[in-house]
Amino acid sequence: MPPRNSAPGHCELCNQPVDKSRLVTHLEKCLLRHPGEANQPVKGFLIEVKALPYWLAVLARADAQLSDLDDFLRAYWVECCGHLSAFTIDTEQYGSTGFDEDDEDLDGMIVPLDEVLSLRQKFGYDYDFGMSTSLELKVLAEPETRQEEPIQLLAQNDAPVINCQECGKPATLICSECIWEGEGALCNRCAPAHPCEQDALRPIVNSPRCGICEYTGPEEE
Repeated sequence: MPPRNSAPGHCELCNQPVDKSRLVTHLEKCLLRHPGEANQPVKGFLIEVKALPYWLAVLARADAQLSDLDDFLRAYWVECCGHLSAFTIDTEQYGSTGFDEDDEDLDGMIVPLDEVLSLRQKFGYDYDFGMSTSLELKVLAEPETRQEEPIQLLAQNDAPVINCQECGKPATLICSECIWEGEGALCNRCAPAHPCEQDALRPIVNSPRCGICEYTGPEEE
């Protein structure tokens, strides 16, 4: 299973290794070299997203909505079966469509980020309230941005090496049943002998949703 400490990572803008202790400094310099193409700069939120050892750094336009951040996290990191999700900010929950059973058409995430976030704010995100994946988020800085997209990926952890429980070589598959016992990592050679059903095996991917439910990796663009 992956370690719980933070994994090393790389910058998506310059494709260089990034020291997480100097993440903000590195990204602010990189953003000056890659400002984006929008005509006018707008306020942005540099947000760390983590479920150790996995982490992301994203830049969100302040005029983006919580639903935009939800869409990004789903597509890139957690979406498997269209489960419900919710942000928790200062004890207030903002849920996806259907989260409020009294009004299934209500989407509580249609809220501009600038209305609910501020510098150094910590908040949470949960996807799937059965086999949940919980993320911790924090606003690290408020740089200006000319990016056109509401959310941009800036940096990510490098995929942690997970070893096969049988032979010790790098694993490529994880059992969605055994993962709850902290087991089930397998290489291609050892996987056929695993006692669980073969359709319980999932590919090992660089996400905290790895091995859970039907998750197999980011959505294709």
